[in-house]
Amino acid sequence: MKMRTGSFINGKWVRPGSDKTIKNVNPANIMDVISEFPAAGENDILDAVSAAQNAYKAWKDVPAPERGRYLLKVAEIAKREAENIAKVMTREQGSGAQKGERRIYQGTYRKSRTNKIRLRAGPRCHTRSVGR
Repeated sequence: MKMRTGSFINGKWVRPGSDKTIKNVNPANIMDVISEFPAAGENDILDAVSAAQNAYKAWKDVPAPERGRYLLKVAEIAKREAENIAKVMTREQGSGAQKGERRIYQGTYRKSRTNKIRLRAGPRCHTRSVGR
């Protein structure tokens, strides 16, 4: 499986300024190089943080139902690609494929169509007792 490498900053793939590379190696078989990618430098990190801060300013004003639709789309893609993601995770962790695929599903939130809650955008405060 060919992986795209580099940094995804502000909606674009960017080749980092550094010529250094990092190898992603299977810990169960160090001869198995999963991928090799360019290392991000300090300026790349600053650009990524700045882009994330700017994106958050817009994202926080998106109504909750719309944000939910985006997150459900991400969940659909994760479910569709679960087998491929699990294969890569298995190699990255040196663990069993079934364990990798389980982790994909654990990270995916699915909600039935009959159990929807409509939310409005705006600040929310939730409290819950913790402890004894």
